[in-house]
Amino acid sequence: MSETRICKACLHSLSLDRFRITKNGYYYRICRDCQYRNTYNPELGRIKRRSFNGRLSKMFSQIKSRLKYGNLSYRRLKCTFTWEQFKAFAMANGYPELHKKWESAGFAHNLTPSVDRIDNAGNYELSNIRLLTLEENLQRPRRYTRPRKLYEAVFYIILVPVQSELENRSEDTSAL
Repeated sequence: MSETRICKACLHSLSLDRFRITKNGYYYRICRDCQYRNTYNPELGRIKRRSFNGRLSKMFSQIKSRLKYGNLSYRRLKCTFTWEQFKAFAMANGYPELHKKWESAGFAHNLTPSVDRIDNAGNYELSNIRLLTLEENLQRPRRYTRPRKLYEAVFYIILVPVQSELENRSEDTSAL
């Protein structure tokens, strides 16, 4: 009897000859049929991304990729939760209702469920994120104050008070 493996896309138990082999000798996690369908039929990928678990997975992967490939302000942040913890958090905090509203609106872009950090200077922690629609997230005011560089801090601590003192002195001498 040949060995079998479960395809991560279709979840069928298939023999190993249905999977491609990498250069290193490992088997792909997705069977050849699913690779073909996802590559040559983009509509299937769109359907998966709009599914209940597909959108949830996309939100989690966006967090991870933002931390890895985003600009420097994101790269210093950390994500303190796993996929299972995020999924449990989403189920407890209204994701099913958000997804149902998005689906009933015909997958309108502005109603897409998204993740928002409550404190923009904080890490991605379950206590610091919330789920809301893309429209609500974009309307939310950003109150992030970027950390100042050392020379900026020196300028504001030392030079600004000195400048105002010089201006006061020049006003006093002009009044004479």
